[in-house]
Parts: sequence; C-alpha cells; structure tokens
Amino acid sequence: MPRLAGYAIIEAVARPLALLLLALVLPTCGGPQIAIDLVIAPGATPFAGVSTVRLSASGPGMERVSATAAYEHGAAVELPRLPPGEQRIVVVEGLDAEGAVLARGESAPFAVSADGPERVSVVFAACPSTLHRDADGDGHGDPQRAKRACPAPGWVTSGDDCNDGDPEVHPQQTKYFAQPQSLGTGKPFDYDCDGLEERGYDTLAAPCTVSYDCRGASGWCAAGGTRADCRGIPACGEVGAFQERCLYGPPSDGGTGDTGGAEAAGPDAGTADGGGSDAGTGGSAADAGSGVSGDAVRWKESPARDIVDTVGWVCEPEYTGRTQTCR
Repeated sequence: MPRLAGYAIIEAVARPLALLLLALVLPTCGGPQIAIDLVIAPGATPFAGVSTVRLSASGPGMERVSATAAYEHGAAVELPRLPPGEQRIVVVEGLDAEGAVLARGESAPFAVSADGPERVSVVFAACPSTLHRDADGDGHGDPQRAKRACPAPGWVTSGDDCNDGDPEVHPQQTKYFAQPQSLGTGKPFDYDCDGLEERGYDTLAAPCTVSYDCRGASGWCAAGGTRADCRGIPACGEVGAFQERCLYGPPSDGGTGDTGGAEAAGPDAGTADGGGSDAGTGGSAADAGSGVSGDAVRWKESPARDIVDTVGWVCEPEYTGRTQTCR
C-alpha cells in the first residue's frame, strides 16, 4: 500500500483570490496519486491554534477513512487506498489540543479512476461560529470556555451554563432538587442558572377547621406549632413538618396535632399497615388517645356527621417529614 505522501508547508504561491498553502496527496487503487491543494483566502489565518490536521475521504460504496498527523513540517500521515468510484469527497480539518475543529475544508465531489484526477482543491477556512465547551452534555456550554470552531460533539453555541460539570444544571431546568449540585458553586441549589434558589413549596399550612367536613390547606407547619419539627418553611435541602391534609379521627394525645405515625400510613384512611389501628391494639398514637378500637377509629376525610358526634372525633392535620426542594 503506498503511503500518503503527507503534507508539507510550501512557499505561498499567489493565485487569484487565494493562496496555495498546503499540499496533501492521496493514494489510489491502481491509479495515480491525487494531490490535494489546500486553498486559503488572502490574509486568512485558519491554522491559528491548530495542533493536528485530520484528513478523511468518503463516498458511495466505501467506508469513510481518516487519519491525523501533527501540524508541523515534515509530518506524514497514512490512509488506506481510495477505491475508484463516483462522488468521492475529501475533508481536511484543523484541530486544537482539545480536539475542537478550528478550521475545515471540503472538496467538491469527484470521480476516482485509473485516469485521474491528479489534483483536488479544498477551500480551507477558519470556522465562523463561536462555540462553548459543553463538558456535561446538557446542551449548554461554559461561558468561560469559548472559541471560534466548527460544530462538533462537546461544543455548542450557547454559553449560558452556570455549572458545566453537572448535566442537571442548565437554564432550561424545570425540576426541583433536594440535594445540592454535584460541584460546588456560589448557589448550590440554583439549578436553572437564574441566580436564585427557588423553593419548590414555600407556603405555610392553613389550620384544619370544620364546617360540614374537615378541611385545611396543605403546607409547612408554622414555627412554634404543635410538633417539635414545626419550623416554618425550611431552607433548600432541609427537612420540615409538612401538613399533607386534614382528617377526622380520634383526638391525639395531648391535643398536639400529631396523628401518631402520620409519616407512615397510620392516618391514611385505614390501610392494613396503619400502625395497628385496624387490629384494635392501640398500637398507634391515634388509637391510644381515643381508647376506641376497630373500624370506628379509622381516619376519614368526610365521615358521616353522626359518627363524628358519636365517637367524639376531631379534625386534625396529617403531617409528614418532607425535604425542601429547590432550583
């Protein structure tokens, strides 16, 4: 297999509207080698920052082949033979040390046969777009890492990512999170890069009251409330008591509003794992406070009024421990 003669910087030769700066050669199957003339516009500097040159060839009926070499005098690069056929295309790219494509050129389609061609021209130019490094693959780039480059994996046009080391952090984030970002930043819960740490739920609960039914708005238990973990609206990532809903049931011990195992399933409408209330053992705080066993002490949202009056049920909050989420 003949070697690709490589490329070498040659003395600039003036041409109308262009300079011939770089020469490359392709081997062919049974035919002459093809010289690739890299054509660069006057005054242009597409090799600025380039450390590696990549040459590739493709076309119908053949696999794409490519090879790279350091951008320096006397460097050599090898490619498999370029098989005969129509619509062959040669691409030349200049890459920097990070693998970003800073300059690129592509030939017009050409046919390869035993008769030629002897030369193919590639107009080589610096990439026009400013791209940003997208290290975490979330589609948003690091504003501190920008360069003029051609589109390539890991480089994007937007430079609005406030943490390019965490794919969950980007300006279009709509989810809320209970844990801080994987990499430390000035605002560890600012997942949508707006400079704020927005709480997922920042409303205090409305007290449970009785009209015909038992009702009250869900929310955080206000500081100084009936439970030790009633601390108002918690900060991002902190746990607080959250009033899920209001339910009818037997009075809790001491009238504290703690439904006795509310974080589990005890007051949740009489499920089989309700802290022992179905079994009539008095295993939950709710049962122990009422002294009534069996179905009569099941917590309900709206039982019949005569049942409420008969057994002395009250309207009390159901609390759970919840972690404040933010973005």
